[in-house]
Amino acid sequence: SQTAANSDLKAIRKITQGASVCVGPMRNIWGVFHALNYYLAGGILTYASGPCSVGGDAAERFIVAPAYAESDALLTPSNKLAFLYDARSLSESPHETALKALSSREPVIRSDFTVYLDEDTLIYAKEPCSDLDIRGYFTTSVHPVNTADLPLSASPGNFEDFSFRFRDRGARFDDACLGRSILPNYPVERIRFSQFNDDDSMIWRAFFVLDDAAHRAASAKAALKEPDARGRFDLYLQDNRLLFLKDPCEPSDADARFFLHAQPVDPANLSPERRRYGFDNLNFGLDERGVIFDGKCAAIADLPAYPVERIRFGQFDGGGALWNEFFVLDDAAYRSAVAEAALIEPVARNHFDLYLQDDRILFLRAPCAPSDAEARFFVHVHPVDGGDLPRERSEHGFDNFDFRFDERGLRFDGKCAAIADLPAYPIERIRAGQIGDGGEIWEASLAPGERR
Repeated sequence: SQTAANSDLKAIRKITQGASVCVGPMRNIWGVFHALNYYLAGGILTYASGPCSVGGDAAERFIVAPAYAESDALLTPSNKLAFLYDARSLSESPHETALKALSSREPVIRSDFTVYLDEDTLIYAKEPCSDLDIRGYFTTSVHPVNTADLPLSASPGNFEDFSFRFRDRGARFDDACLGRSILPNYPVERIRFSQFNDDDSMIWRAFFVLDDAAHRAASAKAALKEPDARGRFDLYLQDNRLLFLKDPCEPSDADARFFLHAQPVDPANLSPERRRYGFDNLNFGLDERGVIFDGKCAAIADLPAYPVERIRFGQFDGGGALWNEFFVLDDAAYRSAVAEAALIEPVARNHFDLYLQDDRILFLRAPCAPSDAEARFFVHVHPVDGGDLPRERSEHGFDNFDFRFDERGLRFDGKCAAIADLPAYPIERIRAGQIGDGGEIWEASLAPGERR
């Protein structure tokens, strides 16, 4: 009992690794087992396959084996394999009992570790298992069905992280590793499971979804209309969220992370740290926002609450973007600028016609093919007073407002239109055009007095 263990604390701590311990009686074998392990420092009881007796009652013999704990740390019952499973029989070692119990279950994850869900507990197992397999630390990231259930201390990505080392939540017996992670008590939509080296580099990751109702409903709704934008994944705007859908889909199609950049109608809606970029970064992985079912890959991303002009989306890896597309939600400014341009002559004609309209410059081409807008656009603004330039631009003598078409452009009615905002200070001249890998493709020079 716990009381007995307390009374013999000093004696228990003198038990050394390799010593044989008789644990009993059988009717309370695991209670005594827990009590002993609570006080053992630097060791853990493991089954030694041998009967013995305590006060005439049947008991079982264990030995003290090395444990994965800090030096001189007290080991708690929650760290022990015996706490994971109520072994029905001690005719076999505890890890064999546990592994046999797991063998009848369907795992939720098959990866470097096999992961099982047992009510509110994640059980992770690996056999055979070496020191290399349990290096670094593990992270369980829990995404609730309702983000309001998250504590205030939760990560900003709408999930709760539980990181731990194997020595704190697991146990090794012979060549098997078993451990557990307790889930919070709120309804869970998905769980991500990963292992990292001590330098935070990822070893492996996997995920499973407990509640995929939202993704199935969104996919069924998408089947009733054409996508709003097409890429390797089709994009659907549904209320204030986006559905990324690929059908058919292989798991490898979703290995790379997704980028999702939301540009507001009013840049003032961006946080101070994002204003310099001109968009909010809502990047995600399929393991964070997606699900694979019925041969489809579907991911849902919520849009910001503020009015969004456009989104740029695609996938990327360590080498950069794998593919990218864009979708304009609010095209009013473009249609208005093009309608205004139809009433006046351009200030310059080239591959694109250029119009100066108040505090912006309009690039317009009609008719226009997608290839016409592939090259990057440059807008170099030379101020009347060089002191108006930002410090980092003063040595160049002009402000740089270069952009890509997917950042500032729109295709509609056979036209390509792009708008670049101009600074508020007095302008001497503007150089604008497009540039490719080999240098400038075309260029035009504009004077501020040519504004219409």
